[in-house]
Amino acid sequence: EGGVLKKGWVQHTTVGQGMMHSEINEREDIPMRFIQMWFVPSRPDLEPSVEQREVERPERTDHWLLLVSDRNSDGLPIVSDAQVYSCFLEKGRTVEHAFEPKRGGYLYVVEGGPAEIWELVVPEFGAVKMIDEKQLVLKAQKDTELLLIDTAL
Repeated sequence: EGGVLKKGWVQHTTVGQGMMHSEINEREDIPMRFIQMWFVPSRPDLEPSVEQREVERPERTDHWLLLVSDRNSDGLPIVSDAQVYSCFLEKGRTVEHAFEPKRGGYLYVVEGGPAEIWELVVPEFGAVKMIDEKQLVLKAQKDTELLLIDTAL
């Protein structure tokens, strides 16, 4: 089984009891770049599965778009206490995210930037780990592509 995953789209794979998987760039003119994240499942013995979702820039411009979630059917399903969000934040704009108690996050500047969070300036390909924070407030110095993972501590 195969498929094409375009820039900005998301794919969720449950490896479960095992599967064969590979990424192939069939474009010789553009290098392939992607972020692969692994989450520990909340229960064992899951069946292998692959789901993907087309995500276009207008859907995530200047706000967080839920991509993957164990709580909300708007995201691709995951059997782990985590939510993954995407945002294309335009220059000068601000985006916020509130963390529930005993939760934290990882913020990735996937492309563009830099972005300002508290007193930090996070460059392209930079990341910030958030523990014991109630609120994330982020401002884009330039157009910035972001990923946010909200997870239990």
